[in-house]
Amino acid sequence: MSDLLAIGSSGISAYQRALATVSNNIANVNTDGYTRQDVAIASNQPIQQGNGYIGSGARFDAVRRQFDAFIESNLRNSNSDLQAQEPLLSYVNRLIDIMGDQSIGLTTAMNQFFESARSVASDPASTIARSIFLRDADGLAARYRELASQMDLLQSETQQSVETDIGQINSYTTQLAQINKQLTKHSEQAKQPSELLDQRDLLLRELSSLVSVRTTFAPNGAVLISVGDTIDQGILVNGVNARLLSVQQSEVEPNKLEFILDAYGDPESVPIFSSGKISGTLQFRDQVLNPALDALDDLAQVTVEQINSIHSEGLDAEGKLGGALFGFYAGKENTAAGVQMLIQDASRVAAAGQFRVIDNPLNGSLAESTVSYEPPLLRRAQHAAGRPRVGQGAKLRGPDGGGYPAGSGIRQPGHGFDRHDRPFADAARSHRHPVVSGPHPRRPPSGRHRTDRLSQEPDPASGARHGGRSHL
Repeated sequence: MSDLLAIGSSGISAYQRALATVSNNIANVNTDGYTRQDVAIASNQPIQQGNGYIGSGARFDAVRRQFDAFIESNLRNSNSDLQAQEPLLSYVNRLIDIMGDQSIGLTTAMNQFFESARSVASDPASTIARSIFLRDADGLAARYRELASQMDLLQSETQQSVETDIGQINSYTTQLAQINKQLTKHSEQAKQPSELLDQRDLLLRELSSLVSVRTTFAPNGAVLISVGDTIDQGILVNGVNARLLSVQQSEVEPNKLEFILDAYGDPESVPIFSSGKISGTLQFRDQVLNPALDALDDLAQVTVEQINSIHSEGLDAEGKLGGALFGFYAGKENTAAGVQMLIQDASRVAAAGQFRVIDNPLNGSLAESTVSYEPPLLRRAQHAAGRPRVGQGAKLRGPDGGGYPAGSGIRQPGHGFDRHDRPFADAARSHRHPVVSGPHPRRPPSGRHRTDRLSQEPDPASGARHGGRSHL
């Protein structure tokens, strides 16, 4: 009877512990990193009775983790690849939103600038059109600066993200070194506490989400971690020692980041990470953000050069050659962040405009043209009295002595005066001998007429010289 009770008692005790393990599994069903445990039950040593042996019951042997090292390794690798895509897609979508946004995108500002340029070209004498043109030109420059500012913000944000992730990596490696120290108490992994091994694997999983790692395990479960191309390079954790990882800007390429192991001890350069969250962030910086910023700088430089080239070919409202419309701030030359508008006065916009007759001493124009009078056959008496009829007998000549080509803005003899010519007619009626400046091509570019300076020619009767100026 005593043998029966002992055998029954041993079985009850063994399965009592098995039920406790099942209860522990149920309690930790939502615990992050927890691995399901199983109980190993072994038989007791048999008792010899005569020529045979009689069983003596069962006993609790050990608690085993339901763990597969191969599956766990593949899970870490897959987790690294997945986490590399998340920041890449997130930042790319943000960049697309910035470039396509109507309030800060470049397309809207470009369209407004060229629309106002067409308006001022069709009505160059309009002060309102000139002011609107300057407003939209300043808006275009501000839009370039705003886009560059948004990209610089993304640049800083991604760098801060990498620095934060590097700090998290150092925290994980320090904890793993502490776990390795605790695992040295036993020589075999089977004798290690399941919870300690679960904590080790969870930290490795979290570490692999930030950067791809290579691992190797000692018989007691201690892990060696590397981020290099081989297990012997870029070692983060070796036994109870952990090496700190740091990030800094490249001295060769300022927009790129470099990673250094043990920067204040035995420095070791770490190659570019192939996967993990940090890898995705670096891919966005190197493959998307930096090329986009370079392209924006190139576009800003071309825009400034081409617009300034066209603007400098015309004359402003004072009859002077147009200068540069855009420029760059000091220290930010040839970058989108440095674009600025240089002209603040609407009269300095170089565009075609109305004629204005002024006295020679006040003429600051660089355009050259001449005006002379030929009295009509039926108006000899008036001409002798010094009162020529300009509408019937005035003839305008260019610097080469020939007439102005069609479309130059100068009326040919006998055509009368339009609204651009009225100042000239009024001056003629007041017995003055004006010299008018107006747009005529000295060396006209394709599809465009330039306005040249008026030369002064003495009046045949009085020898007076007058100068003229045109609004552009």
